[in-house]
Amino acid sequence: MNVKRSILICILELMIVGIVGKVLLFSSSAEMSSVMYASLLPLLGAAVLLPFYEKLSVLTPKMYVASGILTVIYFLMLSIFQLFATNRFQSMSTVGQCAYTAVLIVCMYYCMLHIVGMSVQEKADDTDFGKQKRTFWFCFAAVAFVTILCVIATDQGVWISDDVGTVDIAVTNEAWNDWHTVGYLMLVSLCYKIVPNPGSVVFLNGLLWIVLNYFILLYFYKMKSSNKMMIFYTIASIAVFTPFYYTQVMYKDVIFSMGLVGESLFLLYVIQAEKLKWRYLIPGIIAIFFTMTFRHMGMVPALLGMLVALVYLVGKKKYKKLLLGSVVTLCALLLNTTVSYVGENVLKAEPNPAYVTYGSPLYMISAAVHDGIELDKDDVALLEQVMPLDEWGNVYNKYWIDDASRTWGKIGAERIAKVNDLIENEGFGKQLIRMNAEIFIHHPIFYVSRLLDPSSILWQIAQPNDGYNWALVNVAPNEGITYKGAYPLVQNYGMFTFQSPILQALCWRGGYCLFFLIISIAVLLLKRRRADLIALIPIAIFDALMIITTPSQDPRFVIETIEMALLVVPYAIFVKSKTGRTKKKKQEHEKRKLEIERES
Repeated sequence: MNVKRSILICILELMIVGIVGKVLLFSSSAEMSSVMYASLLPLLGAAVLLPFYEKLSVLTPKMYVASGILTVIYFLMLSIFQLFATNRFQSMSTVGQCAYTAVLIVCMYYCMLHIVGMSVQEKADDTDFGKQKRTFWFCFAAVAFVTILCVIATDQGVWISDDVGTVDIAVTNEAWNDWHTVGYLMLVSLCYKIVPNPGSVVFLNGLLWIVLNYFILLYFYKMKSSNKMMIFYTIASIAVFTPFYYTQVMYKDVIFSMGLVGESLFLLYVIQAEKLKWRYLIPGIIAIFFTMTFRHMGMVPALLGMLVALVYLVGKKKYKKLLLGSVVTLCALLLNTTVSYVGENVLKAEPNPAYVTYGSPLYMISAAVHDGIELDKDDVALLEQVMPLDEWGNVYNKYWIDDASRTWGKIGAERIAKVNDLIENEGFGKQLIRMNAEIFIHHPIFYVSRLLDPSSILWQIAQPNDGYNWALVNVAPNEGITYKGAYPLVQNYGMFTFQSPILQALCWRGGYCLFFLIISIAVLLLKRRRADLIALIPIAIFDALMIITTPSQDPRFVIETIEMALLVVPYAIFVKSKTGRTKKKKQEHEKRKLEIERES
């Protein structure tokens, strides 16, 4: 039987390798695309995993169902419709297209079955505590070393257009505004007061990233199977590299992402720890404060995550932990309120214009006009107060909301000023929301598909055939910046990840990492660790908001998702399953078992 199985596995592997080889060897560069390359991964994954078929000793009906659902999700996120539209797929015969699709689905299902099955199986504990301690310090040193390389690559960091505006306000202390959040401007200003150089902000980014990784590795260190968790996390985070690279940039997104991940780590600690230690409360306050303060929509994921955790503690009657968790939340909220008060009343920061809130509704109106969606005559009259109806279609840009909603876009400063005036004085904002609602009701497929286009950087695994993928590594060197000896090493590796179709999708897009988070959720559910999912509420809410608000294909909008996947995936794989019984119930079960034995 084993011989027959081995022969069958060899035949299947040869078939898979043959398909992959044919696609790669007999395709021109023009025929291949990111989507086509991504479609080959399930085939290669199946070829690698087939020899380990026997390791799947225990598979439950839930695992089969979960693997099926994950397979469907993968193809939606790929997206399979983009695959069907590629030149290489179109060049196949009808039979070839059907065969390739069928093989692809089967291979992906097997990969998911194997990944889920192996993740749910119990792993041996690490018992050598001396080895665990050595592993902890080795992993921490590796992360710190790579971070330092990025920080010292330049003397002022990598400069983007947003950096210039941020520093100008922070240095001059004039014309404060809330565009990049007044909280972040205050932080940059503080750094400049300590060291009057943009490198001070870069140094802070690196320091915070090192501290966050210290706490992540420390959390893993104190768990069973900690060696595997720490090694997996360290190798994966350095290989992906994007969070390290972004420490060089003065984006609010960089520190916000650390805050969001830090809050999730704190939630895991609150949920799982037997008792909370005071020394972990200060990092928790800082993480939640960062999440609230350094993004305009950060308040929602930060507070909802903590609220659900507190409700959970009430249900479990963990009143001491409830008290401490409440104190942490209130302290973070107080700090955020203080920053807002100082920004508004002391610094006199100018609030954002009213039109800023309506970026996506404006974009959807332009998309509707562009695609020939018929609008009500009264709505047309409203829109033409800004510009002729056909011009609304002309400002549409599939993957860039700003063209229809910002002063620097195609719509122009004059028209945006008119939009802002109508919103402030004539209720145009409510009319935009109403028009969007009516378009959604009458054309739901159109509305959802168009709304998902700009945010494809977050959820779509591969770059769309007609899309683009902006990356920080493509920024041209600035003459005003001194590039140090570490720069070529950092830049070359970053460019290497961007130029490889698969690595670009993994490191500079959010689709793969979002999919890994979904797999982790499935694994945690199968392990009966439902409480752990509370830690994912902040990123779930944030990503849901970003899906409808992401303006462009910029990786800075997905670094939170990447960092969260790096944290959650090793945790989900190596954490132990819950038995489904509390200690009390288990004791009652054993007592009842003894009584039955005595009676018999």
